[in-house]
Amino acid sequence: MHRANQPKIIYMNGPSSSGKTTLAKALQDAFEEPFLHIGIDKIIGFMPDKINNWDGGDAPIGFCWKPEIDPEGKKSYHLQAGAFAKKILHSLKTIALLLASQGYHLIIDDVAFGKVDVAKWKAALKDYSVLYTGITAPLETLQAREKTRKNRYIGSCRSQSTPIYTV
Repeated sequence: MHRANQPKIIYMNGPSSSGKTTLAKALQDAFEEPFLHIGIDKIIGFMPDKINNWDGGDAPIGFCWKPEIDPEGKKSYHLQAGAFAKKILHSLKTIALLLASQGYHLIIDDVAFGKVDVAKWKAALKDYSVLYTGITAPLETLQAREKTRKNRYIGSCRSQSTPIYTV
């Protein structure tokens, strides 16, 4: 049940290049009340560039892309998180809780890898009414968007295009 003084929270889960950030900005513009947009890309932006490797090499404590072969036998890349990266992902939940506890309305923009990751968000936000949404697009669309964006590793959307969990 939503109480009038409780913050409104929208959790968006979906693959990279699916349009979550564009949608979040459109929602911010459309809603009368101010909503803060927080998410995985913003928290990665807090990190020193030198500990992440977005070019396919190792990043022992940060984020990096690791090659894999998907169920169709095609090359793909999954995001690997080192110890510092895992800690910062946990901190995103803590930041969301802090902002919600202060009454801010939130749009959370995330790439959760499976039911376990979504369950962690649900546990963290258990005291709040949250609209959980899955944002996706056909793989061909994700691949086309990935190619036009300079901050995407080509092939990464393939591993993120698996079913999007919200429940």
